[in-house]
Amino acid sequence: MTLKLKLFVCLAILSAALLALAGAFYQTARTNEAALSTILVDRVQPLEDLKTVADTYAVLIVDNAHKALNGNVGYGEAADNVRAGAAAIDEAWQSYRATEIEGEEEQLAQQAEAQMAAADAAVERLEAILDSGNAAALQRFVERDLYQTIDPLSETITSLSAMQIDIASSVTEGALK
Repeated sequence: MTLKLKLFVCLAILSAALLALAGAFYQTARTNEAALSTILVDRVQPLEDLKTVADTYAVLIVDNAHKALNGNVGYGEAADNVRAGAAAIDEAWQSYRATEIEGEEEQLAQQAEAQMAAADAAVERLEAILDSGNAAALQRFVERDLYQTIDPLSETITSLSAMQIDIASSVTEGALK
């Protein structure tokens, strides 16, 4: 074999190795891009939506009931805040539900929706009480209904949030392998 042929064979082998490495790099990059995309779209953004749901129940619903009861805000302002909160909760929940949800997460989401139905009914009662300006009814509602309907939902939302983090971690680990 001539020196020219030996050099040509070495160059061909190096070229093939380089193409194989480029192909492997391209495949890894595509896998990582898909993993990052699903983490952002199906885990981080839904985590923000779930936080909005939980925070809005706490701030615009529960806090306004207490603020009206304590006289920190008027009943009309509290009712407006509660209505705004209900709309924000619905919007954030619909955004969350538009993402990829399956398996155990879907079961928890359905559980949350059942709890939200009860919480939403309680919010409607709260709006009616605030609209009526009935302090005694508001006191009874806060003592008997408010936390009993919203706390279980808050726990489920916390579980859904933790699940988002667990799934994102799993996807990340899979992409790094």
